[in-house]
Amino acid sequence: AASPKPIFLAAGPSEPSNSAVEAIINKGMEPAALVFNNELLPNCAGPASDNECADATLEEVLHMVTDKGYAEAWPATFSPSKTSTLTKAMDVARGGKFTTIPSPYPSSAWYTYN
Repeated sequence: AASPKPIFLAAGPSEPSNSAVEAIINKGMEPAALVFNNELLPNCAGPASDNECADATLEEVLHMVTDKGYAEAWPATFSPSKTSTLTKAMDVARGGKFTTIPSPYPSSAWYTYN
């Protein structure tokens, strides 16, 4: 059987229901990146973005490329597993491994995400 085809999903203002996701999967597709309508801000893309206004499209496209492309081709390097090279590097960049966003980040962090 063919693998499900990943899709880029603009789901609306909140997380899609389980039944909506199941309907997509039953049609032979797989939600690969969720972007909510309030994150689609083309006037705030690229150099026009700032701390108050940023378009999430590029971030979500990169999640899709990483999760459904790189991670499947090179799982030891790019998978979201706890042991992949990428995950270990992100833990170093954030100053540790966290299950929730720390406030504040450790002083050793050189990458933060709020």
